[in-house]
Amino acid sequence: MGRQEEAINDYSRIIEASPGDALLYMKRGMLYANTGKYDRSIEDFTRAIGLSPDNRRAYLSRAMVYRKAGQTGLAEKDEETAKRMNGIAR
Repeated sequence: MGRQEEAINDYSRIIEASPGDALLYMKRGMLYANTGKYDRSIEDFTRAIGLSPDNRRAYLSRAMVYRKAGQTGLAEKDEETAKRMNGIAR
């Protein structure tokens, strides 16, 4: 098992003990993205957004993974949401 897989398992144990922490889902989501597990990554970023709907970084991170997964339309939607949160979009 590689280091990233070990880290994913560690985060999974921590999340089980503290399921309301959006940052934990963000960190595990990045690990999933780095290992090419895009569906799992998107699930974690979606969970982070559910826990912290004003988390601009979660939308941008999920957009990045959507792009990697070839889901351009969903990526653009999340990017637009992040822009609105930053006061850039109209």
